[in-house]
Amino acid sequence: MAATTTTARRHHPLLLAVLFSASFIAILDVFIVNVANPAIEADLHAPASFVQWIVAGYVLSYAVLLITAGRIGDAVGRRRTFRAGVALFTLASAGCGLAPTPTALVAARVIQGVGAALMQPQVLSIIQVVFPPAERARCFAIMGAVIGVASVAGQIVGGALIALAGWRWIFLVNVPVGVAAVLLAGVAIPESRAPDARRIDVAGVALGTVTLLLVVVPGVEGRDAGWPWWVFAALAAAVPAAAAWLAHERRLTARGGAPLVDLALFRVRSFRLGLGVVGLIWSVVPLNFVALAQYLQAGHGLTALESGLVLTPMALMFVTASFVAPRLPRALGRG
Repeated sequence: MAATTTTARRHHPLLLAVLFSASFIAILDVFIVNVANPAIEADLHAPASFVQWIVAGYVLSYAVLLITAGRIGDAVGRRRTFRAGVALFTLASAGCGLAPTPTALVAARVIQGVGAALMQPQVLSIIQVVFPPAERARCFAIMGAVIGVASVAGQIVGGALIALAGWRWIFLVNVPVGVAAVLLAGVAIPESRAPDARRIDVAGVALGTVTLLLVVVPGVEGRDAGWPWWVFAALAAAVPAAAAWLAHERRLTARGGAPLVDLALFRVRSFRLGLGVVGLIWSVVPLNFVALAQYLQAGHGLTALESGLVLTPMALMFVTASFVAPRLPRALGRG
């Protein structure tokens, strides 16, 4: 954790509520569209590739900018960056809800992902700054529960909103939450920044984005396009692009710069194992939710609300596991 200009220990009673409301809607919007995809496809006459981009566009922009957004918060102020991210996310949510075409909806989803990337890293940094070490475990346990509930509740909330008001409200519901978070953040969150914040690795972000696009675009567009030659050419090009990104990160590290990813972390065994577990989970869980929502609605004729309610037991287990999991290493050992 970089040095910071604040050492606050007293905090506003609404601090965690404001921070976690942002975390909730950021994760909720990864999953809430799953039960809405059939309704969006029918209403906007969207091809299957556009439906996939509604999910992928958000996640891609969010993932690519996450580390960079953390650096921006260190440099210009975490509260300022948090509020800017929430404001952008809120505006993009309104754009999603009012989108007249599939293209407009995908573009708004990409902007939503940028907003989520700006606000989410600040949540972790602000907790580290404001709370002493003894209190952080409780904060992170609550955050885990919030993220767990959001990831599954998205299906239930989405189904209910579609049943009551239509698919556009799965996005518009974010607007009042976002407006409240922007206003309350100015009161509840103390400003902080890292006085030794380092320069942003723009080239690393660009090369990483190109690499991801070379993998994601063929995966999303390939089937509908009939698997043309350019799909395989793009996948093949992803290999040298990834190599170029890795070479750039190594050169920047050797020069004493601030790379997008600290490659030394990969020499730490616990980091490699943790990254593998997290990568496996996030490679499977979102895909499972998308496929299950389609299967229940298109295959079994369930409504959006009914397909969301099928996942209620999983939501309860997410909450339970989030509070139990931090205790397990103390009781059983980290291994």
